[in-house]
Amino acid sequence: MTLTASRAQLALDLARRHAATFDAAVAVSVVDDAGNLMCCSRTDGAAAELLESATRTALGAARRMSGTPDGRGVEPAPGVTVDCGVVPAWTPHPADKPGAVGILAVATSVSGAGPRIVETVIDEIHRFDERHRHNIS
Repeated sequence: MTLTASRAQLALDLARRHAATFDAAVAVSVVDDAGNLMCCSRTDGAAAELLESATRTALGAARRMSGTPDGRGVEPAPGVTVDCGVVPAWTPHPADKPGAVGILAVATSVSGAGPRIVETVIDEIHRFDERHRHNIS
């Protein structure tokens, strides 16, 4: 399976929405499992370095996930934390275990916000899939 543009945009939109609940300036990048940038964005007040850190981290994680050697280290800018999560593939049957189709990276300078945003987004994607399965059955 591949990461569709609409699924990447869903992850991006959910991350931006949850960042607003923390009143945190964040940058979000979504890449597919082959290491192609699908979408990225930064909220108002987020420095350009946040977006660069999120994108570089997501690309590095995708390379490692695909087994592609990555000779470059991925270090975020000083004072920035980047948290990643695996974007699951959509499966038509609830019993199917979804594979990974991409990486979501959230960069922020607000302590603790990144992991909570990533976890919430991945949970919401799973709930979205469950509602979609229910609607098509």
